[in-house]
Amino acid sequence: MSGTPIELRKIEPRDFEQVNELYNRVFCRNRTIDQFLWEFRRGPLGPALEIVAVTPEGRVVGHLGLLPNVVAIGSRSIKAGKGETLMIAPEYRGKGIFRGLLAERLKSAWEAGFEMTWTTFAGAAPILLRTNYAGTGYTLVGYLEHLYFPLLRGAPETLASVANTMRRANGVRQLRHLIRCVRITQSLSARASVPVECNLHLIQYQEDQVRELLGRWRQEMSSPDSGPYRVTLERTLPYLRWRFFDNPNVDYTWRTVTDESGCPVGYIVWHLSGLEVVVDDMLLLRDWFTSTGISGLLLVARETWRTSNVFLARFLSLRGSAVYESLRLAGFGSLPHSEIPDPRRALLIRPNPNLKEDLVDELADTRRWYLSGIFTEGIS
Repeated sequence: MSGTPIELRKIEPRDFEQVNELYNRVFCRNRTIDQFLWEFRRGPLGPALEIVAVTPEGRVVGHLGLLPNVVAIGSRSIKAGKGETLMIAPEYRGKGIFRGLLAERLKSAWEAGFEMTWTTFAGAAPILLRTNYAGTGYTLVGYLEHLYFPLLRGAPETLASVANTMRRANGVRQLRHLIRCVRITQSLSARASVPVECNLHLIQYQEDQVRELLGRWRQEMSSPDSGPYRVTLERTLPYLRWRFFDNPNVDYTWRTVTDESGCPVGYIVWHLSGLEVVVDDMLLLRDWFTSTGISGLLLVARETWRTSNVFLARFLSLRGSAVYESLRLAGFGSLPHSEIPDPRRALLIRPNPNLKEDLVDELADTRRWYLSGIFTEGIS
């Protein structure tokens, strides 16, 4: 780093307010200190590993976090961390602070026993891999894309009528969002397949059922044939409670998926964002994790979504993975990025140098990853 000497160190309680103020400044948000503390200090696996860049005067001008989680690779569970909330004050950019933060975070992560770190970001990953991430050991696994399922079907005149009504009631930002939703709906409605009906039901959260479901899911992951996905986030009751029930930022809807006999076979979580329903996480046991099973689940869920007057269901998935292909078969579609400005997100991984080679190979296999919004989108 050049210019004014900058100290790179782990975050301290005296930094919390400054870090939150920097976040709101860099990302033009209005995050409260309670939201910051929930995400970075109150997680089920303990506080995040956070590195800050501080001037001699004590001003925080940079931050890079690592949220602890557990990644399941078949029967193996490894301690992992997701890179979260990289931010540098605009006037301090271009001084090498990012490289310093990243190096310090990796050093601290390996000392703390992390077996891998990973991150996702929107942008030109190949360029960043040649510049910011060059020589850091990060590998590009693949890209994530937004996939859409139209919920409001109808002739263009009907959609235009809805648009005119909304135009009179909302401001410019809402109107732009509406036009975007109408455009996607019109483009995808003709191509969307009709899901195959199967006997699945959605019920309210009951902890004993979810505990039974997670136990069965972990047994499947531990078997020699772990099904269509093998690398995924470890789901536990404490994590799911923290993520979806204690979250002060978003009002999530949880539904446990049961079969005809009432046995839990999965769950689905979503929230409303404007005129879209965003699927934040979805899990199905192996026998149901097929294009038919996913289609049946979406058929049941979309009837609930349609009562919320939303245009689209949206899911974020790693392109080329088993989930991505199943969603496409279930009727989810994507549009060229020239039409819909949803930036693809890149998935980068950095295994600990001591991680076994076979596990590193598993992590680098795109089709093995089971990714959804719980894994990839910022939660602030």
